Amino acid sequence: MGNMKNDKTFVNPSVTSMDQYAPYVDALEELTVKVILSSPTGICSSEIELALDGQPMQALRERVPISTLKNSGAFFTHHTLSDKLIEPIIADIKEGIPVKDPACGTGNLLLACARHLPIMSDINDTVTAWGNQLYGHDIHPEFIRATKIRLLLLAIERGAKGPIPDTDISEFFPHIQESDYLVDPSLSKVNCIVVNPPYSIVQAPAQCSWASGIISNASLFMEKCVTTSDPNTKIVALLPDVLRTGSRYSKWREMISKHAIIESIKIIGQFDKLTDIDVFLLRMTAMALPNKKTNDHWWNLNEKAALPKKVVKDYFNVNVGPVVPHRDPDKGTWYPFIHAKILTPWDTVNIDTKFKKKRYPVTTFKPPFMVVRRTSRPGDKYRATGTIITGKKRVYVENHLIVIKPISGKVSDCKQLLSYLKSDAVNKWLDKRIRCRHLTVGAVKNIPWIKS
Repeated sequence: MGNMKNDKTFVNPSVTSMDQYAPYVDALEELTVKVILSSPTGICSSEIELALDGQPMQALRERVPISTLKNSGAFFTHHTLSDKLIEPIIADIKEGIPVKDPACGTGNLLLACARHLPIMSDINDTVTAWGNQLYGHDIHPEFIRATKIRLLLLAIERGAKGPIPDTDISEFFPHIQESDYLVDPSLSKVNCIVVNPPYSIVQAPAQCSWASGIISNASLFMEKCVTTSDPNTKIVALLPDVLRTGSRYSKWREMISKHAIIESIKIIGQFDKLTDIDVFLLRMTAMALPNKKTNDHWWNLNEKAALPKKVVKDYFNVNVGPVVPHRDPDKGTWYPFIHAKILTPWDTVNIDTKFKKKRYPVTTFKPPFMVVRRTSRPGDKYRATGTIITGKKRVYVENHLIVIKPISGKVSDCKQLLSYLKSDAVNKWLDKRIRCRHLTVGAVKNIPWIKS
C-alpha cells in the first residue's frame, strides 16, 4: 500500500487507528463463513468477486477520513497494477520460492502472487501450502485480518474444495503478521520481495546517512529491503516518482544502487483516478558486496542512446527563486519582487515598470533572465512555462519560480530558449524526466538544447 500525497505534516503512522475499518472486515469474515458452510451461490460468487477486487479500498475511503489514510499510507494497489508489478517474479512464485510484502495492507499484492499458486487436493492443503510461501507485514491488525480472509476467499474462488477445520481464521497464513517491518529485527528473510510501501511523510531517523528532516516513508522501506536482504533477493516495488527524479533523493538513489543491481525502471503514470501522484515500477536484485559504481540518474536508466551533448546548463545558470514571503523577514534593500501570479506566460516584461518593491535578506538577480513556473505536471499543455525578465533593476524572485540566467548576458538567448520550451520535444522529455507536481532545478538544467 502507499500514501499518495506528500503531506508536509508529520504524523507517526504507527499511532493511526483503523478501527473504523473493522466492521467491513467483519462483513468479509461473515461472507467467508457463509461460503464455507454452503456451496457458493451466484450471489456469493458476485460478493467474492467484489471482495477480491477494488471493494476493500472503496470501503476504506468510505469509512476512514482521508487525512488518516494519508498519514498512515493506506492506499491499496489495484488489481491491474498488482498484476503488472509481480510479472518479473511469476516464475519464482510458480517454483515455490517464498515471497514477502513488507507493507501488505489488505493483501492485493499477495493475492496477485497467490493467483499463480497451485490448488491442492482440498482447501485445507491449499491454504497450508500457500501459508508456507506467502509472507506479509502491516502495522494495522484490521488489514492483516482482511488479507487472510481474502486469501481464503481466493482459494475458494479458484476451486479449492472440502471442509475447513473449525479454526480461527487468524491461525491461517502464519507468516502474515501484524508487525512493523522497519523496526522488527526478528522478521524472516525470503528470496522475493514485492511491495508498494507507504508514501507518508516521516522524520528521517537519526542514523539515516543520506537525508535529514522529513522524507517519504517509502524511501526507508526500500533502504531496509536492500540493506537487510540476502544476496540475489529479487525486489519489485511500486514507488512515488519523487524517489526516481527528486533532487533531494539523489543520495538515496546512490545508496540503493550501492546495495542492489537496478534491473529496470518503468514509468506508470498516475496511481489511480482518485489519487493524484505519479508512480513507477522498480525492479532490482540485492547484492552480496556493495557496488562501487553508484548511479542517481534513474530517469534515463533504460535509455540506450547517449546523453545529449548540450543541455540548458551549458548556456544558462539555473537556480530556484529564494524568496519565501511568509518566512523571510522584511529587511534588506528595496527591489522589484516577482511571483508567478503577476507574470504573463510566454511574455517579455520590463521589471523597471509597475512592479511592486519588496525587501528580503536573500539573493537578487540582475536582468536579463527567464523564469519558469515550478508548478508542472504530466498532461499540462506546457511543462515548462516561461517569462523573460528585462530591465536595469535587480529583482527578488519567489520560491515557486526557477531562474534561468544566460551566461552570455544576452536577451536573445532567453528568447531562443523560451521558444524552445513551448515545443513538444520539451514536453515529452520532461514527461519522462520528472512526473512530480513541481519541476526541479536538476530537471531544467538537463533539458537537451543546442543554441542556434
